[in-house]
Amino acid sequence: MTAEELEKKLSKLNDDSLPFTSVKTLHKLCEEYKPKTVLEIGTYLGKSAYLFKEMGAEVWSVDINEWHHKGIYCLHADSNHVYWERKVDLIFIDGSHEYTQVINDIRRFMPYARKVICGHDYNEDFDGVIRAVDDFFGKNIEIENGIWIFRKINELGA
Repeated sequence: MTAEELEKKLSKLNDDSLPFTSVKTLHKLCEEYKPKTVLEIGTYLGKSAYLFKEMGAEVWSVDINEWHHKGIYCLHADSNHVYWERKVDLIFIDGSHEYTQVINDIRRFMPYARKVICGHDYNEDFDGVIRAVDDFFGKNIEIENGIWIFRKINELGA
């Protein structure tokens, strides 16, 4: 499925929180790493969770708002209070955009990412995201269309 075909499917969700440029970036990551499992922190209306599902992944979503979607495992909780010990291929962080919460989510869930940990809203509107990501990763990240990306698989030399 192309990024354009995926965006057409996603447009039915009436969720404008993830622009097409970000959809293209996440589509490219999924094409490259073919994640079988994804943990998403912060779901809002579900566009990114649905994207990962459409790309063939089993998706676990953690969100403070009660949210349900057929075929996606939804945990209604604050990410600080979720018991999680399962490795997943890709982690996508798009919950709170406050510095403390973003850095806590990265620290907390980083050990469970096999291949990639990434997140949304790395832009001037969300200084807390930029500072937390930069403080944690330094220059070891890529930024593409507002998505920050840390490739663990490269870090491990694989």
